[in-house]
Amino acid sequence: MSVSVKITGLNEFKYHIREFSEKQKTRLKMALDSVLIDIVNYIKNSGQWIDRTSNLRNSVGYAAGESDVPTFKASKTTQSFNVLNLGGGSQWDGNVLSGAVFAGMEYAIYVEFKEGHWVISGGFNEFRPKIMQLLAERAGF
Repeated sequence: MSVSVKITGLNEFKYHIREFSEKQKTRLKMALDSVLIDIVNYIKNSGQWIDRTSNLRNSVGYAAGESDVPTFKASKTTQSFNVLNLGGGSQWDGNVLSGAVFAGMEYAIYVEFKEGHWVISGGFNEFRPKIMQLLAERAGF
């Protein structure tokens, strides 16, 4: 006894899987931008320093991107994190979605270390416990 099976539509199936993956990736990128903007806004609105010129407050920003390895180096005035390993192999060129929040003024480090003040660390301390939850909600997962 022999059984013969013919499978058709495999190329179409691969196409739809790839298209679905790209849509998920786009949703995650948009969710990451949204969370990073919330962190930056929290820092700008809640920073515990006297801002005579507004330079420090206005220099707080973020960067997000994807790569094979995390590309953001952490320092005392830059907090970074890897959001999600998006998959391995050749599914995407990059497979790590990363984000960083930074303060662009050179003196930010001195304010960060001043007792009772923070520039970046306070924002991350506030958001760190809920970053993954916010990403999942905003990406629709």
